[in-house]
Amino acid sequence: MHRIRATLRHALNMAMRQDRLIDFNPAAVLEMAAYTRPKPLVWTEDRVRAWQADYRSYRDGEKQRRGGRRVDPIDAYTSAPRPSPVMVDTRPDPACSSKKHDATACSPSISWSRCVDCDGARRAGCAGTRSISPATR
Repeated sequence: MHRIRATLRHALNMAMRQDRLIDFNPAAVLEMAAYTRPKPLVWTEDRVRAWQADYRSYRDGEKQRRGGRRVDPIDAYTSAPRPSPVMVDTRPDPACSSKKHDATACSPSISWSRCVDCDGARRAGCAGTRSISPATR
């Protein structure tokens, strides 16, 4: 909401400067509650088990409410409550990692991929790296 207000305020200020039938900016006097970012939490084993139980109970309850009809798993996945809106998973999946490393055993980017798995780098941390850097040769 704050970004929408800032965009609206900027557009109305520009209209006022250009004398476009407006002499007062109502977005300038709009008061909004301060936005506090949600605190990220790490997925622990207990939190994972609790979320899986919540997911199953939500899915079963939704299936019962629909009279036994199929429940979309994506809807159930996104609707099951989480401990925090921002969750961080720092544990690499060993099964996934070993399959990926077996498939890329001959690849020059193998050390980069192992670094990503072990260090827990995410999205932007890996986005700017080159596929083959001098360090991996």
